[in-house]
Amino acid sequence: AVTVLPYDPLRDRVLLVEQFRVGAAAQNEPDPWLLEPVAGIVDPGESVEQAGHRETREEAGILLKSLHFIARYYPSPGGVAQVLHSYIGLADLPDDLARSGGLASEGEDLALHLVDYEQFEALLETGELANAPIILGAQYLAQNRPQYRAPYQAP
Repeated sequence: AVTVLPYDPLRDRVLLVEQFRVGAAAQNEPDPWLLEPVAGIVDPGESVEQAGHRETREEAGILLKSLHFIARYYPSPGGVAQVLHSYIGLADLPDDLARSGGLASEGEDLALHLVDYEQFEALLETGELANAPIILGAQYLAQNRPQYRAPYQAP
């Protein structure tokens, strides 16, 4: 599977996907709607990068300018054989971006949130980001944000 955290270095904001998660509901979370990166399964014959671009178009309706590799990892190797490939996806995230997304044919009911970087950091600090791919993406972005923003900074 692939995860993509869309980031707009000019506006210094990320796009988060919010959706209902059965696992969170099974744990009696007060709000089982979790904030996550874009995510999806890599289709047969498709590269991980192609899947990242496709899933971002399908879930959020945006085209990525580029993908930047974060990590390849097993989220729970003791019980699941799934391998995740996580990326930061540089994108244009304007104010008028749609606030819902996903494919009806796949039963997706997604709320989309544009979040300024400072607010994103606060969500990480408060524990409101509660799944491994979004935490990993947040930590990676914290380390690499200056290099993504550099072309947009005054000399």
